Order: sequence, then structure tokens, then C-alpha cells
Amino acid sequence: MDYDQEVDLEQDTLVATHDSLDIRIIDAFANHLNFTPEIHAEPKRSFGDERDGQFTGMIGQLQREESDFSTIVAPTPGRLKAIDYLR
Repeated sequence: MDYDQEVDLEQDTLVATHDSLDIRIIDAFANHLNFTPEIHAEPKRSFGDERDGQFTGMIGQLQREESDFSTIVAPTPGRLKAIDYLR
């Protein structure tokens, strides 16, 4: 997903997204379920490495319930222990 950094990543992670399949999926959910999404970049630009059962990056944010939703995350044996995948 492409996005424009609105402000310094150290201060705020909110981004302005470009059109993509991910955004169209999120917009469809938002319209159907009546919510307004906020799209944030992961501060360290890390997607998720496992260290002793805890994940870094976006996967870690999902695991710690700091984020509610992510699109296109490939399932791996380690991630399957931490994340519920939807189809």
C-alpha cells in the first residue's frame, strides 16, 4: 500500500493513502459497518519478527491489540499462534 507521510514519523504515524486493493477493502468494511478508519504507519517500519513468542512490528501491534486490523499478512506457523486470520 502506498501512502504519503503527512508528518514526521517520530511524532505521529497517521498517513494519507493512495488508491489500492487494501484501501478498497477497508473502505468497503467501513461503509458496511459504519466506521471511519485511521491508517497509521508502523513507527519502525517493521512488519514482524518473532522473538521468544512476541512479535515486533505490525504483527506485534496486532498481538498486543494496539491495532485492530491489517490487510495482506501472510500466515506462517509462528504467526498462526498469535493472529486469527479471516478469509
